[in-house]
Amino acid sequence: MGGTSLTENNTTGTSPGSSNFDAASIREAIGKVRTGEKLPEQADMTAFNVLAERGFSLIRTSGKIPTDTGWQKACKDRAVYDPKRYNGFNAGVACGPASGVIVLDIDDFEKFSAYTESKGFCISDTFSVATGRDAGGLHHYYQYPTDGKKYGCVGQKPNGFEIKGFGGYVVGPGSIHPDTHRCYKVLHNIPVVPAPDWLLSLACKESEKPPPKKESPGGSNIERLKAVLPRIENVVELKPHSGVELAGPCPRCGGRDRFVVWVDKQDFWCRADGAGCGWKGDAIDFFCDHFKTDLSGLIKMFLKPEGNKATDNATRQGKGAVYTTMSDILGKDYPEPEWLITGLLPRGGICLFGGKPKAGKSLLTVNLAISLSTGGKAIGGVDVDKEPVLLLALEDTERRLKSRVAKMTLQGVDLKNLIVCTNFRKFGAGGESDLEEMIQLHKPALVIVDTLKKIRAIEKSGKQIYDADYEAIDAFNPFARKHKCTFIIVTHLRKLEAEDPFDTFSGSLGLTAAADTLWVLQRQRNRMILYGKGRDMEPFEKAVQLDVDTLVWRILGDADEIQKSDSQQKIYDVLKESDAPLKPTAIHKLSGVKYEVVKQLVRKMLSAGSVQLNNQGYYIVNRSPPALAYPIILGFLEEKHSPRSPHSPCSPRSPRSPGQTLNVVNDTPPNRSPFSQDRSPFLQNDINSLTYPVNAVNEVNGFIGVPQNAPEDESYEVII
Repeated sequence: MGGTSLTENNTTGTSPGSSNFDAASIREAIGKVRTGEKLPEQADMTAFNVLAERGFSLIRTSGKIPTDTGWQKACKDRAVYDPKRYNGFNAGVACGPASGVIVLDIDDFEKFSAYTESKGFCISDTFSVATGRDAGGLHHYYQYPTDGKKYGCVGQKPNGFEIKGFGGYVVGPGSIHPDTHRCYKVLHNIPVVPAPDWLLSLACKESEKPPPKKESPGGSNIERLKAVLPRIENVVELKPHSGVELAGPCPRCGGRDRFVVWVDKQDFWCRADGAGCGWKGDAIDFFCDHFKTDLSGLIKMFLKPEGNKATDNATRQGKGAVYTTMSDILGKDYPEPEWLITGLLPRGGICLFGGKPKAGKSLLTVNLAISLSTGGKAIGGVDVDKEPVLLLALEDTERRLKSRVAKMTLQGVDLKNLIVCTNFRKFGAGGESDLEEMIQLHKPALVIVDTLKKIRAIEKSGKQIYDADYEAIDAFNPFARKHKCTFIIVTHLRKLEAEDPFDTFSGSLGLTAAADTLWVLQRQRNRMILYGKGRDMEPFEKAVQLDVDTLVWRILGDADEIQKSDSQQKIYDVLKESDAPLKPTAIHKLSGVKYEVVKQLVRKMLSAGSVQLNNQGYYIVNRSPPALAYPIILGFLEEKHSPRSPHSPCSPRSPRSPGQTLNVVNDTPPNRSPFSQDRSPFLQNDINSLTYPVNAVNEVNGFIGVPQNAPEDESYEVII
């Protein structure tokens, strides 16, 4: 790692103890660690191994961003460390009980020094790491308390620091900073010591247990509550019984559904679970002190009359406004959105998925359900965690599902995590209570509704189409928010085409306005394209392919890149079939590829060695290339790797003649995919080691094959 080794016991800087933070001495210590520093090419795996041996719960990061969904679990339960997964990646230390640490992350030494001096706070010397920031940064590791309380993350960027506790992480020593390429290095290699009281006070989240029941002087709580509500009209009488609970947004921090009032216990509390502020006290005193002149807003926020079956939408319309200032918003640290399927589907919220009838959208949702319920790769290449899935296949029968899933999956695969329902009541006719019961029982991370038409409430006459469509999608939001699950709602596209694929949903704009994420499966340019965009994600266009034998969808790559590869194939075919060399103009006319695209691609093909340029400026096919130099597509493999790339799926090979075989080896960890792998050898869900005869490779669509009459001593290398 350079500087102080993680495996050594010596220290840099001051000896253990408590003192004021000295910015100058810290900068000097970091400067000594960086003396003679050479920017490393890759992370220090030895350091990661030592961190794991010391009991830290590690998560894999790309730069500073976790690569795995559900990484927060590593804060509570120690993650299993597999060194092979960290090759080419950084390692993050998950803070909390699993690692036993809470970390003080200091980015601005001067601001932090001024803050601690003004407060009279001292800093305990402990195990610390110099970050890779050019301006310098410091991670102080302290012991996470075992007193049963939760110590979370706190943002104090105006004061130059943050606290990373339960639910947070820091990039570990041995990692490479994504911007500066400096290595994170141990500064003080000493034991981790208890955290200062002031730090714990800032980070403390109250115990998850509800506040203790208090005595209620001066009559029952119900009577006291009525006593402070004499001017409220139409207040529904609350019957005194155990378990009366009122809930809504917290008036202090604005946390939605965090603030709870127990009328029978005389308590109120903003639940401190990462989203609440922990404020608590006497419920009746709260009513009297904070709403002396007008209690109507509070009552509308909290009162849910017993026996009222109104939906959460109606309740939301009656809640009081919760507001803040933009300065407060800018001063807060908000967690990054979590992914259910990285890059494609955020965790939580509603995804509206549209496609034309018989386009394969139902097969795609079943593929997703199988992938998430078993873990592995979704749509042929995106890692997902193993989580329960609820599939409402309302246009299918159990017989048809059995036939399809048998083709998709390996024999004996365990699908107990996939709950299936083919008959469901509509919303407004008992569907809401059925869905609530199923979600509470199975706790799915993903709920797939196929299709919307089968479950949406029957519309009342006279309602505007926009309002009806918006409410049909918004009806799922209370379930998504309450249970923190994701919904994929399948619907159809209209017949009329549009320039923007997201304008082709069948219905009004109310459908797309209410959804958080939009997917469209549509045929474009002779390929199936999956379009996506949403509130918490970058738009994408992915070329996808359905294996008709296994009924498995796979992503081939970005649609634009795949289109270029198709055009290259057309150009090559034209040149190969031509008896004479051709200029770009002739190639354009014969292939149908746009002239400007032809000019761009023939230059790339010339560099790759698949075509040649004669003295007159005409292009011809390179009839005997020394290797398969033309970029190829093999099933789901979408990335084109340089033959010199350390991540190339094709390692250097010894010479092979056309009568021998080509061995394609993927250097990623084995995938435990549930999908069938014995139908088509070239469209596998994951390739670890496959051997093909050269003559078979010649015939695969997308390859520029090795000539059958090539010399026996010629060397062939697959370049992907």
